[in-house]
Amino acid sequence: MGVHQADPLKVAHLGSRPYVSCSYWDPAHEVAVAECDAEFDGGESVRRKVWELFAGAPEPLGYDPRILGGDDHRDEKITVLKMIPWRLSTANHVWQRASD
Repeated sequence: MGVHQADPLKVAHLGSRPYVSCSYWDPAHEVAVAECDAEFDGGESVRRKVWELFAGAPEPLGYDPRILGGDDHRDEKITVLKMIPWRLSTANHVWQRASD
């Protein structure tokens, strides 16, 4: 999950094609890619949990979520995007979720 401000274009795009691709790269050129189903989750308990996870984690994973423009998890400008991976890949391994 991620905490961010949802712009109208992103909301419209995910409404018609609810998929995202996320990647991780480090200075040693290790790369990981996650292909995910995606949906917004506006429940307050989820918003609080994700806000606190980012606020409490050490860098580089954690950060102060207020840099996104909201005062706290209740701010309407802040949304949570739930990402459920169906494929994960690295240079040495590929995992794919079993078909339903």
